[in-house]
Amino acid sequence: MSQDLLNHIQDPIVWTGLTQVGAAAVLAALVVAIPSTAAAYPIYFTLIRRVGPVRTNLVAYVVPIVAALTGWLLLDEPVTPATAVGFCVVVAGVALLERRVVAAELARLSS
Repeated sequence: MSQDLLNHIQDPIVWTGLTQVGAAAVLAALVVAIPSTAAAYPIYFTLIRRVGPVRTNLVAYVVPIVAALTGWLLLDEPVTPATAVGFCVVVAGVALLERRVVAAELARLSS
């Protein structure tokens, strides 16, 4: 199998399509790359410094929710009942991990 992959990679037909990359493809790559690297990494490392690595990693649990909602808003992707259940599981997990913070914030809001 690995030999088939190497033969495919060395096939010149596969690489000829790379010379025909248009402006739309380059723009799409930049739109994805710039926010995820130039903006997100400084924010991520600032969060690590301020709240610690464990709490900062909770951001990773929210990524699928943001991705699904972005797909729904921009690409008209369906949000199925299974997706909604997944949202609830993620939110419940984050709330469970941060239950002390959530309880303190709810107490502050109720007073």
